[in-house]
Amino acid sequence: VFSSPTRSHSSCTTLVSVTDLEVELHRAQEAVDRMTRDLETRAEELKRRGETIMDLTGKLSVKEVELSGTKEELELARADLKDAGGLAKDEMVQKAFEVRDGAVARKNATLLQLAHTRIELMQANSQLMEAIQQKVELSQQLDQWQMDMQALLDEQMRRKLANPEPEIPSSGQSTPASAERKRPSRRLFGLFQR
Repeated sequence: VFSSPTRSHSSCTTLVSVTDLEVELHRAQEAVDRMTRDLETRAEELKRRGETIMDLTGKLSVKEVELSGTKEELELARADLKDAGGLAKDEMVQKAFEVRDGAVARKNATLLQLAHTRIELMQANSQLMEAIQQKVELSQQLDQWQMDMQALLDEQMRRKLANPEPEIPSSGQSTPASAERKRPSRRLFGLFQR
């Protein structure tokens, strides 16, 4: 018993559609897995940069305290200059300014490093948010493909249940009708043996 061309074409189309959808589903799942790993890597990088900012912020606080102390020392040195004179006075002034300039330079270097790190953190955070959005969109597409494939499978099963194909007896089995047809031949064979 052969299926009609229409049913065969419809069944073939459904099978092809399900296969294509399974392939796309597999690819989408791989893409989601890759993006998940990428997000984990980005999150770790973001965490490291956040820790760097905290460290630099702490260092900046130390530099500010150091600079404040240097300014106080400079003020004390200026007060002492009133009692000093000549070469000693010039040396004290020079030393005080060198100490102050060193503290200012260290603070500025820390500020610059902190600014660079904050910019990098903002960029990393932006990239992370973009990657999260891409993953959300891809996950939604994956869910839709899964729903489409399930719908195709349900439709295929519904058609099979609505139009069951009759079973074709195997060559080794005989139907009652064929058995009846074989009986006369056995009787005739028995007559020839007599």
